[in-house]
Amino acid sequence: ESIDSAFVRFNTIITSLKALDEGYSSKNYVRKFLRALHPKWRAKVTSIEESKDLTSLSLDELIGNLKAKKESSDEECSTSGSEDEEYAMAVMNTFYYI
Repeated sequence: ESIDSAFVRFNTIITSLKALDEGYSSKNYVRKFLRALHPKWRAKVTSIEESKDLTSLSLDELIGNLKAKKESSDEECSTSGSEDEEYAMAVMNTFYYI
């Protein structure tokens, strides 16, 4: 599930709670959202928990941080993938000329 779709779903729940006068503090929303994320986000969540003050972090800032972490990890994966491909090609070329 993407961060955007999880946020839309979470926002629907928040709106419903507010309509029932069951609102929570902003820091509780941040913690609840982090706990509700799919386990594949665990490494990014841990990184944010260690680097940010969750008591003062807004939900919008959290979403921005999660998106940034995902983009940087996506770029890292694509870079390491191309390096692996270059290495494989070099090995194949070496064997071709032997």
